[in-house]
Amino acid sequence: LEAKQAIDDGACEIDMVMNIPFFKSKLYERVKSDIEAVLKVSKPMDVKVKVIIETGYLTVEEIALACRMIDEAGADYVKTCTGFGPRGATIEDIEIMKKSVKGAKIKAAGGISSFEKALQFIKMGVERIGTSNALEILRGWSPVEI
Repeated sequence: LEAKQAIDDGACEIDMVMNIPFFKSKLYERVKSDIEAVLKVSKPMDVKVKVIIETGYLTVEEIALACRMIDEAGADYVKTCTGFGPRGATIEDIEIMKKSVKGAKIKAAGGISSFEKALQFIKMGVERIGTSNALEILRGWSPVEI
């Protein structure tokens, strides 16, 4: 398992992409078993696991279902995108994700390039922001109340 090798090499967090073809084919038990296999090697080592669902490929209903499955499996985070899909994180994605998880935190990633957009997600309860535009976002920063 690649996750085990990464942990042995010193990783303290694992990002994994949910198996989208299995999910779209309704092979939900296989999707869940992939996630559980990573959690099995990660949790005993106190390694955080973020599961990326690639919201740009999913319907509203599929986003909700994926979030529930990942949350029930025990992942630490559900993450919107890798940044390489058809679109980045949206407000609608985050609203659906927030309603669908109980224990997992949310990481918004993909297309977040302004302070205003990052702040909007943070105000919605997103725990982490993934961006390749951190300096641009920080340039837009000003003291605000969150």
